[in-house]
Parts: sequence; structure tokens; C-alpha cells
Amino acid sequence: DGLRRAEPGSRPRETIDRAEGALPPGMDEAATRALFQRFVQAKRLLGQSTERITYEQIVKTIREQAPPILERHNAKEIVFTVTVKDDRVILTAKPKRS
Repeated sequence: DGLRRAEPGSRPRETIDRAEGALPPGMDEAATRALFQRFVQAKRLLGQSTERITYEQIVKTIREQAPPILERHNAKEIVFTVTVKDDRVILTAKPKRS
């Protein structure tokens, strides 16, 4: 029928951006989508379920975590990476001052 289907549990990007605010400085949509893909890939490599992980959850997490980290480190930007620690996949924040 020519229509693009949304991923289950996802909302259109425009809805996310307007409803929840912009991504933190240092993170754009491409970087955030790549972060999501790396997170899911790491979970799969560890044999963990990815069924309930959504892009929107990753966006929500970085939006919640970024402001206090930026303030605490007097940073202008932040970059998140995927880290495996004790068989857990986590997001690690790296504040940048410049």
C-alpha cells in the first residue's frame, strides 16, 4: 500500500521531539539512533532479550541523564556510549567541555 509502518511501540519522530524536547548538546538523531542500534546489538551478543527496548526509551534515558551530568562537569556537550559491565549493557556518559 506504499505506507511506511512504524516500529511497534514507537511514535513518529516529530511527536517525540515536540513532546519531550530536544536531544542534549553533542547528540543528534543520527548519533542517538546509532547508540540505540549498538545497545540492542550488545544485548543480543550477551543473549539478552531486546523485545521491550525501544528507541524512545533510549532517548528518554539520555534526556533525563544529560542535564545533571552537564551541570556537574560544567560541560557544553555530552556523548553517550554503550558499555558492557558485569554482563549488563549500560549507557555511559562522556561530558565534553569544548
